[in-house]
Amino acid sequence: MIAALGFNYKTHIFVAGAQIYGGAQRLAALNSLYPYLVTKENLLSVTELEPFKNFSSQLAVLDYISCTAADAFSITDSGSQLSSLVSGYRIYYGGGKMPTIRPNKRRLAAIFMKNFTIRVESL
Repeated sequence: MIAALGFNYKTHIFVAGAQIYGGAQRLAALNSLYPYLVTKENLLSVTELEPFKNFSSQLAVLDYISCTAADAFSITDSGSQLSSLVSGYRIYYGGGKMPTIRPNKRRLAAIFMKNFTIRVESL
């Protein structure tokens, strides 16, 4: 979806809650297409993350700050509180200049069911 929207391999992508998705191992395929993929775990040092380590809500705030400051934001789970909060912030404070991408999961699922392999010819 990211490539189809025209984002090239030089695009910096921040993945909020990367550990929830399985961490680096699960993100390897995406990382191979987009080498500038980052998470809070590799943006911040161990020392910087240490005060937040045992506080999941405070770790989520780090993701929130990064997502609200991004040039573009894509919702991956419309039912998540983080997505709702970030989307609301970007609408209220963005004045229409903070794009938020809301993929239609039903339509995407239909596309993926028809196309078992999706190739990116050029990034």
